Amino acid sequence: LDLTVSPPAILGTTTTPIPNEDVHIAITPAGYALIADGAPNSKVLSVNIATGEIVTALSVPFEAQGITALPDQGIVLVNSFGSVCPIEQTCPPSLLQGPGQVHVLNLAANGVLSDPALPPVATGGDGAINVTVSPDGRLALVANIGSANIGILRIDGGGNVTFGGTVTSTQGFSLAQSIAFSPDGSHAYVNQVLNPASVAVLNIDSEHTVRDSEIRIALEGSSGNAYFGVDQIAAGPGIVLVHVRAASPQGDGFVAVIDPVTNSVITTIPLPGDHQGGGIAAIP
Repeated sequence: LDLTVSPPAILGTTTTPIPNEDVHIAITPAGYALIADGAPNSKVLSVNIATGEIVTALSVPFEAQGITALPDQGIVLVNSFGSVCPIEQTCPPSLLQGPGQVHVLNLAANGVLSDPALPPVATGGDGAINVTVSPDGRLALVANIGSANIGILRIDGGGNVTFGGTVTSTQGFSLAQSIAFSPDGSHAYVNQVLNPASVAVLNIDSEHTVRDSEIRIALEGSSGNAYFGVDQIAAGPGIVLVHVRAASPQGDGFVAVIDPVTNSVITTIPLPGDHQGGGIAAIP
C-alpha cells in the first residue's frame, strides 16, 4: 500500500502459501513483512515489501500467532497459544488452551528467517494470544487470555529471552487480547475483550519494572471479539487507538480514541459496515 496518497493505493499483491486465518503482520525497518497466521503447524513468512518476494516460508511445529521483530538483536518472537487439541477434532473447552509459550527465531539482515530450535520461553499463563516488545527491545509482554494475566519477558542485548514473572494486579486482566507500548516505553495498554471492551493501563519504569496502575478505561458501546495474534490496540505520540466491535450485532464497529494523559475516551471513529472488529496500527 502507498500511504502517501488518500485514499491509500494498492501497489501490488503477494500470494502466500498459508491460509488467511487471524493474520498478524510485523514490519521491520529494513522493509520486510513478517507474517504469522494463527493456524497450528503452519509457516512463518518473511516478505520483501519492495519486491513482493517471499524471502522465507519457515515451517514451524507450533501455533504461530502473534509475531514481533527485534532486528537489532537479530531475533523474532512468536507466541503459541498452547492448545492441546488437534485442530481437526472437536474438543471440550478444557483442551482448547494450555500453557502459553514464546518461540525465538533468528532474523538475518537480508530478511531470512531460521529456527535455532531453542527451548520455548514460558509466558506464565494459559492461552498466550499475543506478544509485544517495548520500543527499546528489552522487554516483551504477553497477553495470556486463558489465565487473565500478563507475562513478562526480559531480553538482553544478545537476544537472549528469559521469563520474568507476571504483572501483579488486584483486578487481573480478564480476556487480555493484545498490548501496545507508548512510544517512550513508560506505559503499556492492554486491550481486554470484555462487554464492553476495556483498556488496562500499565506503568513501566526505567528498569523495566511493570506495575498495574489499576486504571481501567471502559469502551462504552463496544463488545469484545478476540483475534489470535492480531493487534487490536495501537499507541502513538499522545494517542491510544482500539478497534472494537459494536455492542449490537447489526451495529458498526468503531475506533476508540484514548487520551493517555487523562486515560479517557475523547472520541470514536465509526467504521461503516464493520461488524467484527479487527486489527489496527499507528504510524507516527
